[in-house]
Formats: sequence, structure tokens, C-alpha cells
Amino acid sequence: MTSHARGYLAGLSVDEVQFSACWSGYWASDADGNFTDYDALPVDAASLAPNAFRGCTIPALVGGSAVNVDPRTSVEEGSGSRIDIPCTQPMPLTATANDMASSMSASYAGTANEVTVFACYNWHPPLAGFLLIPQTVTLRAVVSETLQYQQ
Repeated sequence: MTSHARGYLAGLSVDEVQFSACWSGYWASDADGNFTDYDALPVDAASLAPNAFRGCTIPALVGGSAVNVDPRTSVEEGSGSRIDIPCTQPMPLTATANDMASSMSASYAGTANEVTVFACYNWHPPLAGFLLIPQTVTLRAVVSETLQYQQ
């Protein structure tokens, strides 16, 4: 994914742009409210009750430790604290703990599995350090796309 995405960049030092991605989706739950199945439809077909949407996280190295972060809000999972996701090194790959859905999309109904891509870049502006212009400006982007079945 990283090398493919870097192929579309222009005007940046492409090796310094960092990427990560994760999957979000709906989960079915049992009568006790325990999550039982990922890649569910937005609404349970039998009861017409809504299924819960579970967002994914991306791993980020902060202070030498890997933490799971919501890519949309930069909030660390479990702590509720917003963190500054560093862009100085390649981001760790996502694991099962990060992905709440798969890349599945079904032809029989409108699944709502979603891929979220996080990208960041440390930009060094011209005249950095002159007239209060910072040495580095961290640019971050988050794109989420719902998958639909295509033939």
C-alpha cells in the first residue's frame, strides 16, 4: 500500500510520507450484548435491530512504545487521551487487534465495511526559523471510504 500510494505523490520527499490503514465495520451481537460476528450488515435481518459500528485503530510508536490510536481523532485506545502521532519513522503494520472488519463486500446487501487510511508528512517550510516560521510542520490526512460491491 505504501509504495503504491507514494507513486501518486508529487512535490514531496516521498520516502518521508508515512502511511497506515485499518478496517472498520458492523458487528452482530447476542442477546446479552456481546459482540459475536464481524462483517455484519448495518441492520440485523431477523430483528431489524441496528448492529454496532466498530471503528478501527492504527498502531503508532510513541516514546518507543506501540499504542493503538483512532486515526480520525488521534485518541489513544483505552486512555481517552489525544496524542501526537509521530511521522518520523514508518508506522507499524496493523494487526487483528486494530482491524474491526475485513475487506469483504457483499452483493446481496449494502455492507458498510470501511477502510481508513492515515498519512502524515513532516514539512520543512521555506524560510523556516525566520519570522516565527516553525522548523517543521506536521501534515496529517485521514481518508475513510465505505466499500460497495462492484462487478
